[in-house]
Amino acid sequence: RVVTTSLLAPCVMTFRQRQVEIRVELPPRSVMVFAGEARYRWQHGIRARDVSARRISVTLRELGRDFMPDGARAEEGRAIRDLARSALP
Repeated sequence: RVVTTSLLAPCVMTFRQRQVEIRVELPPRSVMVFAGEARYRWQHGIRARDVSARRISVTLRELGRDFMPDGARAEEGRAIRDLARSALP
């Protein structure tokens, strides 16, 4: 899952797959949660041209199954978790 909070200025999150584009308006103080196909099969992002003023966002991404201890990318997952733990006081 991805959880993103958009603060200050409004913006537009664009989801794109092949020739299809979907634009989702994110007003100030909004929260968007997406997972599954929206996360993994659609390219997603906020284009610079869709930001009209200063904005702050907080985005949290959950590691996928491949990054878990028994997953195909377990070693990368361990490195990511170790890095995250090293930032804790």
